[in-house]
Amino acid sequence: MSNDIGDDIELRASFTTPQGVPVSPTTVTFRIRLPSGTEQNVTATQTGTGTGVYVGTYLAAEAGQHWWRATATGSVRAVEESGFGVQAGRVVG
Repeated sequence: MSNDIGDDIELRASFTTPQGVPVSPTTVTFRIRLPSGTEQNVTATQTGTGTGVYVGTYLAAEAGQHWWRATATGSVRAVEESGFGVQAGRVVG
């Protein structure tokens, strides 16, 4: 795990047609499941790097494995999922 508590973690999702053509949904929502089992929404914004690419920033507050899902609605209906780990700090100060 290379993420620490207190890090900003970028979530990134890309959406395409079944033929692989980038497409922008009307709305994208990121939802994270924290190691404790609680869930949190993260605001998604379209990046300037390309059609159909959305990002959100999560401030890591718990150690352990996190899972996220980006849900696209409107003009495109799709889901992308992934996960990341966060390690507990070893230094108190």
